[in-house]
Amino acid sequence: MPEFSEHTWIIIQSVVWGLAGAALGWAFLELLGGGKATWADRGRFEVTRRAKLQQGNPLFQSFESGIAQLAAWNERRNPALMDKMNRHLAVSAEKVPWKAPEFLAVKQVEGVFVAILMGVVGYFVFEDPFIGAACGIGGGYLYVEMAVKSLEKKAKLRLLRFKQRLPFAIDLMALMMEAGASFQDAMGTVVRESQGHPIAEELGQIQRDISLGRTRHDALVTLQTRLNDDDVTEIVFAVNKGEELGTPLGKILSNQAEQMRLKRTQWAEKASSEAQVNIVFPGMIIMVACLMIVVAPFIINAIYAEQP
Repeated sequence: MPEFSEHTWIIIQSVVWGLAGAALGWAFLELLGGGKATWADRGRFEVTRRAKLQQGNPLFQSFESGIAQLAAWNERRNPALMDKMNRHLAVSAEKVPWKAPEFLAVKQVEGVFVAILMGVVGYFVFEDPFIGAACGIGGGYLYVEMAVKSLEKKAKLRLLRFKQRLPFAIDLMALMMEAGASFQDAMGTVVRESQGHPIAEELGQIQRDISLGRTRHDALVTLQTRLNDDDVTEIVFAVNKGEELGTPLGKILSNQAEQMRLKRTQWAEKASSEAQVNIVFPGMIIMVACLMIVVAPFIINAIYAEQP
């Protein structure tokens, strides 16, 4: 039997105890869940969604029941955070159809494995079990926090890209409708011309909703709810209101595109004004540094000249 050093035995024991604690916690979650729910207990759409989750995430496939229990606990513990994450998931257009509690639960389970790994590495580097435990807890916590922040950043970036292209897309639709095209044809042209861009994905979703039998009003309201943005809300309200009043949609879209360009210009002017204020302090630091570079040789010469 191979002989191990004392430090090696401590590392092995830490890993074993960490895995045992994780297994015990997981068994407790499984006990609360009463085993895996049967597919017959779920609706048809929920069955399809869960199947996609299993295909897209092996961890969810292996520990579905426990993750479901942890997700239920997340939802009870912080419903406000779950609502916020649901909005970010909708805007970021994740390929896997997550719900916020499930997404957070999977990241928390991954954080447990990260914590064990960081704990072992921390102990191996610092040779102190307390520092190793601190590294493990800190690493696991930071992993979960970074996953939540990364989702929020992804949602904001995608929404920004959508809004940057939106005025041009609306202009194109307005021109086509004034030339005699229908709303659906104009939207289809924008989707074809913007393949791979968020504007094509969102407008393509509107087309799919309409093709499935939903009204244009409901499809646009769904877009408004999904993106939860003031500019999108204003456009949806104008289009739906114009449809009710019989106003030509081409004219409405043209006006909305002009207003969005005006808002972007105002935003750029405001950002430039704020940048002028924010750059004053860094500019002063740079000026002082340049002044010191110019004056320093004379000061040094004067100091050495006074020495006997």
